[in-house]
Amino acid sequence: MTLKMKYRLFLLIIGVAALLEVTLVSHIRIFGVKPDLLFVMSAYASFFFSLPWALFFGLCAGGLKDIFGIYGVGFNALLFCLWSLIFNKVSRKIATDTNPVRSVCIFIAVLGNGLVWATALLSKGCVIPFGIFTRTVFLDAAYTVAAAMLLLPWFEKILLPFQDYPEPETETEGVAAAEDSTL
Repeated sequence: MTLKMKYRLFLLIIGVAALLEVTLVSHIRIFGVKPDLLFVMSAYASFFFSLPWALFFGLCAGGLKDIFGIYGVGFNALLFCLWSLIFNKVSRKIATDTNPVRSVCIFIAVLGNGLVWATALLSKGCVIPFGIFTRTVFLDAAYTVAAAMLLLPWFEKILLPFQDYPEPETETEGVAAAEDSTL
């Protein structure tokens, strides 16, 4: 599979996630909160692709969320690109190649995203009771991470070949390759 085909496949996965979020996932809400699959796709793009592609996929996922959502056009696209940039910078500082680390990053980012949305709503004059806001933001983060943890092993099998960063060679692979070359 060529690199262009892999990028197109990931765009298709983002489109399927958008359709699932609008249709099927809307029926499994808990206290009015559903997992944010498009945010998860944007985060996965940041973990598995280089920065330009992660920004592009974040823009696509955020744009689809804006199109299918009730929020202002462009706000999610901007936020998803910002989170893609942050995820990329964080992955350079710490190892984000394990599922628990990725889950913590997604949890913190969803909390931050909720705080940004609350600030935007407050600036428009909308008042949200603190208890409802807290419950909604933490439940949204927990639910999104739970969905991400369920999807991550499946997506790792699909997305690991997309990874733009070279995989480090393990010692056993290096030893086996050296033994094969001496024979």
